[in-house]
Amino acid sequence: MSTRSVAALATALAAWMVAVPARATPEDDLVTAPIAARSRDAAEAELAVLRLRGLREWVDPSRLLSLTRALSRDPAVLPSARALATFVSAEFARDLGEAPAAERAATSLGFITRWLVAGPFDNEGRAGLDRAAGPEEQRYAVIDPAAEFAGQSRPVRWRPMPDLASLGRVPLDAMVRPSVNACAYAHTTVRLASAGPAVLRVGASGAVRAWVDGREVLRDPSVRRAFPDRDALPLTLSAGAHRLLVKVCTDERGMAFYARLTRPDGTALRVESSPDPAAAPALTAPAGAAPAMPASTSTFARLRALSERSTRAEDLERVARYLVLTGSDDSNDPHAADFAERSAQAAPTPVRWMLAAATTPDRGRRMEALRQAYALAPTDPRVLLAVGRDRRGGGYAEEALPFLEASLRADDLGLEAAVEHARVLETIGLPLAAFEELSALAARAPRAPGVLRAAMHMAERAQQGASAQRLRRSLSQVRAGDAEAWEALARDARQRGDRAAVMALADEIVGLDRGRLDAYSTAAELLESVGEGDRAVATLARALEIAPEEPALWSAKGSLEERLARVDAARESLQRALLLRPQDATIRRHLEALAPAQARPDETEAEAATAFLQRRGAAEATFNVATLTELTARTVYANGLSGTFRQIAYEVRTPQGARDGRAYTMQYDPDSQRFALRAARVHRRDGGVQEGTQVQEFSSTSDPSARMYFNNRVVQVTFPDLRPGDVVELQWRVDDVSPRNAFADYFGDFQFIQANVPRERWRYVLRSPSAREMFVHVASLPGGRAVTAATRAEGDVSVRTWSADSVPAVAPEDHAPGYAERAAYLHVSTYRDWAAVGRWYWGLVRDQLVADDRLRAVVREITRGLTDDRSKVRAIYNWVIAHTRYVALEFGIHGFKPYLVPQICARGFGDCKDKASVIVTMLREAGVDASLVLLRTRANGNIATEPASLAVFDHAIAYVPSLDLFLDGTAQHSGMDELPGGDQGVMALVVNTRGEARLVETPVYTPERNRTTATAEVTLRSDGGASMTVQQELRGPNAAGARNLLEAQATRVERIEDDLRELLPGVRVTSVRAEGLDDVERPVRLTYEATVPTIGTRQGDTVLLYGASPVQMTRRFATRSTRAHDLVLGVPSLVEETRTIRLPAGASVLEVPPPVRLEGPFGRFEYAITAQGASLSVRRVTVLSRDRVHPDEYGAFREFCQAVDDAVARRIVLRLPQAGRTEVTR
Repeated sequence: MSTRSVAALATALAAWMVAVPARATPEDDLVTAPIAARSRDAAEAELAVLRLRGLREWVDPSRLLSLTRALSRDPAVLPSARALATFVSAEFARDLGEAPAAERAATSLGFITRWLVAGPFDNEGRAGLDRAAGPEEQRYAVIDPAAEFAGQSRPVRWRPMPDLASLGRVPLDAMVRPSVNACAYAHTTVRLASAGPAVLRVGASGAVRAWVDGREVLRDPSVRRAFPDRDALPLTLSAGAHRLLVKVCTDERGMAFYARLTRPDGTALRVESSPDPAAAPALTAPAGAAPAMPASTSTFARLRALSERSTRAEDLERVARYLVLTGSDDSNDPHAADFAERSAQAAPTPVRWMLAAATTPDRGRRMEALRQAYALAPTDPRVLLAVGRDRRGGGYAEEALPFLEASLRADDLGLEAAVEHARVLETIGLPLAAFEELSALAARAPRAPGVLRAAMHMAERAQQGASAQRLRRSLSQVRAGDAEAWEALARDARQRGDRAAVMALADEIVGLDRGRLDAYSTAAELLESVGEGDRAVATLARALEIAPEEPALWSAKGSLEERLARVDAARESLQRALLLRPQDATIRRHLEALAPAQARPDETEAEAATAFLQRRGAAEATFNVATLTELTARTVYANGLSGTFRQIAYEVRTPQGARDGRAYTMQYDPDSQRFALRAARVHRRDGGVQEGTQVQEFSSTSDPSARMYFNNRVVQVTFPDLRPGDVVELQWRVDDVSPRNAFADYFGDFQFIQANVPRERWRYVLRSPSAREMFVHVASLPGGRAVTAATRAEGDVSVRTWSADSVPAVAPEDHAPGYAERAAYLHVSTYRDWAAVGRWYWGLVRDQLVADDRLRAVVREITRGLTDDRSKVRAIYNWVIAHTRYVALEFGIHGFKPYLVPQICARGFGDCKDKASVIVTMLREAGVDASLVLLRTRANGNIATEPASLAVFDHAIAYVPSLDLFLDGTAQHSGMDELPGGDQGVMALVVNTRGEARLVETPVYTPERNRTTATAEVTLRSDGGASMTVQQELRGPNAAGARNLLEAQATRVERIEDDLRELLPGVRVTSVRAEGLDDVERPVRLTYEATVPTIGTRQGDTVLLYGASPVQMTRRFATRSTRAHDLVLGVPSLVEETRTIRLPAGASVLEVPPPVRLEGPFGRFEYAITAQGASLSVRRVTVLSRDRVHPDEYGAFREFCQAVDDAVARRIVLRLPQAGRTEVTR
């Protein structure tokens, strides 16, 4: 089940489970909740009112309205609970179609609903809350309605909000586009008749700040759902006019708020509010430091403070319930599940365990909580219902039936269990039986909205049209605000041809919620269907007055106008839509269909076949394939999204080239991009052109070998009959079609100019808004030849072109650096500097790096008794690599954004950024500062440090400043001091928890940190064979390699033999002992014994014997006479070997090679053999102190390698007591 589905299921469970005791029925609550609402404890009283609110799906709303109205007028109820009861009663009145009465009730609470609105402003990475935009900077100045502010993607200004508020809710998201990852401001002026104390009560969906007369009174960075009175801010206000400014910032959720002014006792202050700029008095900014913000006195604030100091189960339970029932939990750092679980653990009851199950999005934790509840109360109907519902939601419908049937037996009036039972029947393929159950249930509970809705849906699925219509009408009477029911009724009326009913229902749908813009589109569609085209256009025009920057509305209006044969108006509307969403391929195609066909500007850059065919045969004959032309044309829009047009033409030179070039693949992301193949043809050698090709498209969703999973589509074009001399030409485009750029307005691209085959012509064209600054680096071609650059203007579009002719292929070299160091490239980015990259990235990831109670408990346990940073880091690093496997789910933004840390730990897997995030989060919980690091691994090659960009990084690790230590959580065989070689000596961006970034190069280990020592005892036999005992100790990155190689005990002997066999044919390992293979913080120690049938070369009664195994450095590193690129040696290393060779009786030493010592810029080599009676002592030290060698130094390094090899090649000469056949070892 997806994370979103799990969260939705948890929300559904919470709606009925979160506030009721076990065995309680809705009828019980109707009696007990009003009594509890009279509690003198504000939280208890408000929770009781919320219990009644939670019954709205299962109880006749008229009964709930009567109860809550009575509470709203009861002087025995605390003012805060009385106000909440008034608000809830207004919701019930709206459900019953009493909209005027509902609004009067909300108005009596003093909600302020008349505002000026400005936005959107950027909130990428949730950085917008603390970034002052124009309205905030000018909060003391007189309001100028004509003034423009720099908005998220275009200038914005103050606009008065139409009459959109509903029950006090101010829907900023109706007016502001885009309303995700955005901030908006609302401003009004209130006038008080008299001076005195007041309380500003605010509750917003999203992070919120508020100012009164320019003074900040509220700042809450948490992302919550809008709910009245979440914060209560005591003020002292003078008589007269006062300015209120509210700022709301959201990510993916709605943008709205409630605000009202009350007396300290909670009763509404009578104030006049006006959005008129002329009513706002000019203010004087105070000198000196800003005064402290008032402390909130709301119930929520008191409960939040209680949660920080109390461990009582009752307190934790109350906080969890309040967070869930008021939508006050921070969606980016939720705590309700932790409070609920701690409450149940402290004092277990079925109720508390059901609360824990209802609040957690984690299925494993929910199942455990339900198991605990069931163990305590196996016959409780609500526990049985909860377990049954969880089984159905988890995909085990049949297993749900026994629990649901038991719940119904225990409580035969249980509406929820009956509905759930019917849903299970439908899931297992019995829709008619499910419909019959729900029909009978609807007859028994004809005014329970949840029953009516379920029965209506089941009637639709069972194709019971008449019953569905009847149920829709019934539902609309008890849930008058249910847009789905009204829209279905309108479709029914349209189907039966009732024109008047359709028109009336279209007006009703818009009136349900004037801020819900899709209602206008629905109404327009209904009006058009009964011939009311003019009214349909006017309806969409009304919506556009509210949200003139909503492209979907302009597109709908254009489509409608086209159907009404108003082509000019349709074209104008679609052009407005495309201007707002230039990446939308559907709108573009629609507009192109209305206008004469014109080539896309980027597609006009394609080179004609007559031009590129003239280059046939120009490339070197040694290549099987040569590229005649390659074009990449990128069109970048103001929001950073883009479209790409590609053209390639390649010549087949040989039969092998025909086989290699037969298939060409292209890739795109179907979730965010659209692909179009423009041309695929073969230009035959004889001048003919073959258009026919085979095109296949298939999913490329995973690479299980690398444990990586992603959502890509691959288009493969096959040319089955290619022959030498043919030229293949392809043209295609890939367009971003996401509603918004997941990377804010960033655009970046990295393209290689060279490839493994020659390119006769290469071009890159970048079309972008002239006002958008682009930062570019172009690496020169071989020989220092520059790439040609040109710029031209086309209106407000800047067109920049880079081109090169006769581009040579990249020459292959062994031990070469990554491709970016060997091939010329072009790198484009909109980031000005690395600080901007860091700010954006930290904003993207910071809400993922949170710990829940379980993880905090793990940190406390594994760091107990540890006082220094190093010990804590070791404990946490080892826990992460042991408890999280490497699996990468690279879907959408999660190619860059880690998953939530508690989710990663619960799953037990993650990719590099996930593991790094877990390390950083756990270290912070342990009191150790740590940072995320974006890294470009060695395999990709180093590049220029400018421009700043996201496109250059392919890995993520962690950094501990206090230890100057980098940690790679994916290196499961490495200790914390064994950074993998691919992470050493490379470009890295360290992003700390303040969003500050610095570009660094990771360290390269000294040889002493990558050390191998070996001691061997070799006993020669008189027949030329030998036995040996070897002890090795490995520290550093080489130790990690040994752990990986020798981890499996079953193959350990075989792998050691494979390593020895090249030098010692016939070797047989008889025993192996290993230490440190399962503890990454210990060095690897190996002891093995082996026998060799023949060692050395026998010549009569003499034997030629190597003193130590040949290192063959020349063969490994220096086979070429010269190099064009650096020689990459890997992590510097130190290998120290000692060997004792014991001779058989009667043997004698005839010759021993002289000692050798070599030392230079590349390292050190020492080799010495001494004879001591009946044995020889050999010592060899090999130090490579560099990780790479520049081509200018290569000759000297090659001489060093040859000198080492020559020294080791000189052999010991022995005389053995008896002769045998000649054997040669390598």
